[in-house]
Amino acid sequence: MSDSHLGFSPDGAVLAYRIDRSDWDDELRVLRRADGRTLVIPLGRDPEYSADGRWLRYTIGHAQSGRSRSSSRDGLGLLRLDTWTETRVDDVESAAFSGDGAFIAIEHGAARAAGGRGGSARRTNEAPLVLTVRALDSG
Repeated sequence: MSDSHLGFSPDGAVLAYRIDRSDWDDELRVLRRADGRTLVIPLGRDPEYSADGRWLRYTIGHAQSGRSRSSSRDGLGLLRLDTWTETRVDDVESAAFSGDGAFIAIEHGAARAAGGRGGSARRTNEAPLVLTVRALDSG
């Protein structure tokens, strides 16, 4: 569902949709159909469900009020749909679920690499990066 404004989870139990604001400070809303509970994620966008339908990941962007939109992605949100538990990770350039939904790979930017978390590698432009692979059920 990436780059979309609207999408159901694979089982149809959850609906994620983006609200576009005229001040560019959009939000993502996640609705659990069974009880109507809605999670509002300020600056959220680009929702994507894991293949097994247990997780929703989304980008958490920068405030853009009064400025043009930026494509920078400074954070990642992960919502476990069965417990409605949210986890946020800062300084994320990209992320992808494994095909079975059991893992997520997260590419962290230079600021995180400089902070000493995990190993680092050099890109062709010499900016360090950190790649983390996380088992979703065990953290």
